[in-house]
Amino acid sequence: MRVLSDRRTHENDPDEATGVFGNEDCMGHVRAWGFSAVIGVGGIKPWSDFKHIACKITWIGIGARTFEPDWIKKAKYRGPLVAFDHFKYCYDADQKLLKEIAPMLARHMYEEYKCARAPLLVGESSQFWPEVKGILDLAKNAPPSAHFRGVPPGNLQETGRKCRPSSFHNPK
Repeated sequence: MRVLSDRRTHENDPDEATGVFGNEDCMGHVRAWGFSAVIGVGGIKPWSDFKHIACKITWIGIGARTFEPDWIKKAKYRGPLVAFDHFKYCYDADQKLLKEIAPMLARHMYEEYKCARAPLLVGESSQFWPEVKGILDLAKNAPPSAHFRGVPPGNLQETGRKCRPSSFHNPK
């Protein structure tokens, strides 16, 4: 199992109502990397309207499956959409500071690895696996993305918004 850790600068991708990652084209081609799960955490410097997500676990998706509706190709998205067998969007009360649940992983993502938006892939042989597994356990009983609850793909439509790709930079 490979788990992608995505540092977010804003909300709205994934879409909390449908549980679909990529609706605003966030993380572009990274969504096609062949991971099994995703842990979304707020970056050190999120966009000003989203400061409340900084350094917190904001969403968890397990059992990743990619798909590409026709509108994705027309809108020139940089990668497929991703839906999950289990999807948990963490609201304010559910958001935990990453350093409280996974201190080693938080240290790597926020202190040792200075790139603010660089994604991290963690496998079962990684030193971070016990902490990552603990985070995944928080969503193991969560319902699937709407895409797997019988919502027709036509109901998942382009929002017209696109994530502004950010350059890799030192957050300090």
